[in-house]
Amino acid sequence: MLELFEPPNKDPIVLNQQKWSYKVKVLKRYETMYGCVPMERSVYQGVRGGVTLAPLDLRTGIVGSTTPKFAKTLAWKYSQMPAPAVKEDFATNHQRTLSNSYIKHLSDRVGALIEDQKDIEYDLPLLSEPVETIAIGLDGTCILLCEHGWREAMCGTLSLYSANGD
Repeated sequence: MLELFEPPNKDPIVLNQQKWSYKVKVLKRYETMYGCVPMERSVYQGVRGGVTLAPLDLRTGIVGSTTPKFAKTLAWKYSQMPAPAVKEDFATNHQRTLSNSYIKHLSDRVGALIEDQKDIEYDLPLLSEPVETIAIGLDGTCILLCEHGWREAMCGTLSLYSANGD
């Protein structure tokens, strides 16, 4: 079991049946709604080397190098408006300077976290006839946003058909 942020000593930790040994303290810069916060945190590594693990990042829900609130806010804004508008919004309302590519990459990372959720269930409609065929559709088009130019919009559909095509 991991401690709240870091183990109180440098003892090994076990996560997902793998032993991780203390390696070193590393300075990392965390992006927050209020600016960049540098913080030193302990890093652990598996017995085979390779990737490292920071208990602080796991326990606090860090997304890349951002706090969950920062990542959620940025991703939501990007879902509502194009990157240049998000960039302007963060500069004006949060005094944060971001690049268009950073906005896109962090939003993609948040989207990947959402896609990893396995426990999503949907209420299916009650159907009068059994489903014979399922059709899956995906399409995209460009839409003109008044102040921000053209942006691609995607749409997906699931269609359930009975034996007679209804």
